[in-house]
Amino acid sequence: LCGEEIKVQVEIWDASGKKLYSTKEGEKGPLVFTPGKSQVFLGLEQGVIGMKRGENRTIIVPPSFQNTLRKEKPELEIPLPENQTVIVDVEFV
Repeated sequence: LCGEEIKVQVEIWDASGKKLYSTKEGEKGPLVFTPGKSQVFLGLEQGVIGMKRGENRTIIVPPSFQNTLRKEKPELEIPLPENQTVIVDVEFV
């Protein structure tokens, strides 16, 4: 997947189960990015590696994996709470 543009549906939850973000609601549509280009936070970028179309995966993302590899903000803005672990449900579409 590195270097290939992919589309995923994403739902992000905090540890208490409160939904923080979803591409499935409203007009957002799937999230489109290329793993390896630091367009999304590291936990999501690394978490999709090895996925196949139609596959679902749940990723636990600690705060240390919520920036890019270079410790910068990701290119695509996804609201994440500071210093909290989040749960990310991903569907490769």
